[in-house]
Amino acid sequence: LPTRGSDWGDGGKWRAMHEFTWDSNNDVVKTTFNQLTLGITKSLTAIGSINKSTINNKALFLAEAKGLLAYYTYTTIDLFGQAPYRDPDNLEAPIEIRKAETTIDALITEVEGLIPNLADIKTQNTHAGRFTKQAAYALLADMYLNRAVLKNKTGGNFAFTEQAINGGGTDMDKVIQYSNLLINGGLFSLESNYFHNFDINNDTSKEMIFTIVQKKNSCVYVYGKNSEAVTG
Repeated sequence: LPTRGSDWGDGGKWRAMHEFTWDSNNDVVKTTFNQLTLGITKSLTAIGSINKSTINNKALFLAEAKGLLAYYTYTTIDLFGQAPYRDPDNLEAPIEIRKAETTIDALITEVEGLIPNLADIKTQNTHAGRFTKQAAYALLADMYLNRAVLKNKTGGNFAFTEQAINGGGTDMDKVIQYSNLLINGGLFSLESNYFHNFDINNDTSKEMIFTIVQKKNSCVYVYGKNSEAVTG
């Protein structure tokens, strides 16, 4: 971007990202890591609190919290190769380090097991800012797409045709299966105006599967992400 005053440079952090000269001290890298690990912490806290509660729809809320934990953990191991974990039901439990190559299969199994207890989007008061069945499908498609790479972070020949964890077929068959559930489910379609996805009231977009909901008259944000499963 052309410089229009010192504030546009932002200390050079964006230039470093685009030129691939960033390091662990880059503000973008540090902020991303801190936000993801904060998401892991909040998800673990929610799981522990729900486990101890007697609230209505306990199974639904617990599945959503576990889905968020899987999302934050997966994104962290994808970007940084490892992620922290602590038993949510034991405040004295030690922190564990979950490595990408040994964690990805467990995450896939976890999310697939959550699907029966999750709600379809726009049912049971859910929306694109909550972890629904459709958010799980998008996350599973993403995890299966990258499973071979995460299991072999050092590089080399990636086993993209490896047998899927559950059910028949390969990893890529699972990517197609979960993507088709989104594409053919009748709940999403491409916007004729691509930029509508970035409106202030983005919760009206037909493309959004799992996103940070932003509203003109609200400052409450829900953890999530824009899924590429439909928007490309």
